[in-house]
Amino acid sequence: MSILHAYTQTVADGTATSIVRPSDWNSAHNQFITLSGNTAGQSTVSGTNIVFQGGDNVTLSANTAAGAATIVFSGLGHETHNYWMPYPSGNNSSFLAMGQNTVYMQGLDPPGPVAVSNVEFMMLYSYVSSSNSQQAAMTINYGLYEYGTGASTASITQVATSSMSIRASYNSSTTGGFTIGNSVSSFTTGTNGGSAMFASLSGPTFLYLPFTTTLDPSKEYFWAMNFSSATTGNTGPLRLNMYIQTIMNSTNWGELKVNTAIGSGTNNWEEFDGMYYSATSAGLPTAVHSTQMRPMVSRGRLFMIFENE
Repeated sequence: MSILHAYTQTVADGTATSIVRPSDWNSAHNQFITLSGNTAGQSTVSGTNIVFQGGDNVTLSANTAAGAATIVFSGLGHETHNYWMPYPSGNNSSFLAMGQNTVYMQGLDPPGPVAVSNVEFMMLYSYVSSSNSQQAAMTINYGLYEYGTGASTASITQVATSSMSIRASYNSSTTGGFTIGNSVSSFTTGTNGGSAMFASLSGPTFLYLPFTTTLDPSKEYFWAMNFSSATTGNTGPLRLNMYIQTIMNSTNWGELKVNTAIGSGTNNWEEFDGMYYSATSAGLPTAVHSTQMRPMVSRGRLFMIFENE
């Protein structure tokens, strides 16, 4: 890149060289530019012609129109994913019981833009059968968190949340049904007679949580879930076991860093660990500080699939 006068006037130089001559008016200007941020090599460049050059995965293009010159920097674009499983299943994966009014969290680092309409989980439901009229209900609150900014960088804060309710009931073993709904709509999923109706909510189940968003690969997220259950008619609550992946045999892990050695402790966690909020909560808190996060039992990771369908 060089800078010249946009207008030039040709006038012959005189013989004296100790004065500014007409040819000096039309000479190129020397430039000095400082580079900052994500840079490499020299931090300053100077000269009468500074050149922009594309590097790895960066393409430069130029266009001149209507008296204006434009330089376009194009980087390698990210492919949008419609399916993403953050953590593959391991040999020690298993179904583990979820506590009532406990908030569970899982760190997420998207590989690129991820378009989402549902978040899928593997669950194992169970119930207590009875010949009496009864009802069992469960509410699942769920959503995304991000790291806070400014004074809140040590906390994760809500980005978007939603909820789903599951309710099963029957009347004296003759009629019954269950409904599944979320904050947007509710619909009857199945009906049949008596306690046999509960068979629809027993055993391994793929649970789809409606959640429309696009994950940004430049951000680090945390998925959060909270479970609560209520009953009537002297029956047991809906019980839920969630599929947890790659369970480690010990929850006590130390840390070795430069000038630091921390002995084994259950509060030492990494962001790939499944975690839970140390306080009991009937819903999802607005923010959770890092000191309030604890590793899940056996440091399992939540099985989940983000999909767009």
